Amino acid sequence: MKIIYLVCAILLISTARADVQDDSAANAINDFGLKFLAEISSKLPEGSNLAISPYTVWMAMSIVSDGARGNTAAELEHTLSLPAANTTDRLAFRKLQQRLIRNIAQKSEGVTLDVLNSMFTRLEAKLQQEYVQLVRDVYDVQVEPLDFNKAAAAAARINQVISEATKGRISNTVEEESVREAHMFITSALFFKGLWDKKFKKEDTKLAPFYDEHRREIGKVHMMRNSGAFPYGPILNGKGLAIELPYLGNRMSMIAILPATGQPLSSILDTLSRTKSSISSIVDTLNRTRDVFSPTEVAVRFPKFKIALALNLNAVLDAMGSQDVFNSLRSNLRGISPTAELYVSRVLHRTEIEVDEDGTVGSSVTVAEVADRISNMDYFSADKPFAYFVYDKLTKSILFAGKYSGPQV
Repeated sequence: MKIIYLVCAILLISTARADVQDDSAANAINDFGLKFLAEISSKLPEGSNLAISPYTVWMAMSIVSDGARGNTAAELEHTLSLPAANTTDRLAFRKLQQRLIRNIAQKSEGVTLDVLNSMFTRLEAKLQQEYVQLVRDVYDVQVEPLDFNKAAAAAARINQVISEATKGRISNTVEEESVREAHMFITSALFFKGLWDKKFKKEDTKLAPFYDEHRREIGKVHMMRNSGAFPYGPILNGKGLAIELPYLGNRMSMIAILPATGQPLSSILDTLSRTKSSISSIVDTLNRTRDVFSPTEVAVRFPKFKIALALNLNAVLDAMGSQDVFNSLRSNLRGISPTAELYVSRVLHRTEIEVDEDGTVGSSVTVAEVADRISNMDYFSADKPFAYFVYDKLTKSILFAGKYSGPQV
């Protein structure tokens, strides 16, 4: 029996249903997500681990974009891969967004996947009612007015909602001082838990070396071990090797991508960011491998890891093409409020992902803080840096993404 050892980059994927015919909303999330991952990765120190949720960032900023006008709207649409506002394409796209959000939240055997979009506003805030109705209809946003003058209580309420949405894994996101200065908070939260269809045995987990891209040992990791007829194969014209590790219920899987020898992980991320259909193509390649060829027994070696990260995304989104929305003098969010001169003061992003012998747990929240400028290869073993994505096959959307560069001191 041929044994193939694996070290991989990961995607969580879920099986697409026949009634999901237009994937443009998911394609927009994925296009944004891959560029977003590459941009953040390029800004972090070499060797950093990374965990992000493109879904929550895209969702929060899309809610902002529906209240943007002029050049602010155009920049956000470019960054988020959205059709232009006030066009028939945008109207059709919003219906696809509605469907995607409903399908993301659809209950499935074997996985827990909860999403929540919220908006917290000042009691005295005067919002465009057309905008409020739009975000309720399209994004299922829960709008909650709060007394921001009682900043401690308002911050506690916002943090309570985020904590409940992420099953207590993310707390104390919004600070009291931020509430005093803000006009509103737009939040998108996501929680995922999936158990492996074929669990790793705890007794098989052993300490093992982890290497950098030059095969120099940089530390030890708790390496899990498993074997089975997992779909795997070369991808991206031989630049990498991918494997699919399914969760119970087969809606979602982890897809891991290991760079080929001599290929830096940055090259894989750059290729993915430049090729819009890369993720779908990878999934299709693995499915063809499974359907056309007899399943091959694969020995999987994969590290246990937990990554928790908090980021301010202003500079990243600015570099991706959205400058005006962060500029208090140029921002145009008149679609949100007819009287306030609004701009996005900060986009905060917190993500936590944990992979162990039982499965994967991931939680994330993105908070857009809106202020008023007037008021204020035959061998696959994950023992070197790899990229990972959590990909929902039902909606064909990237939910989490990141990279694992090794044990952190």
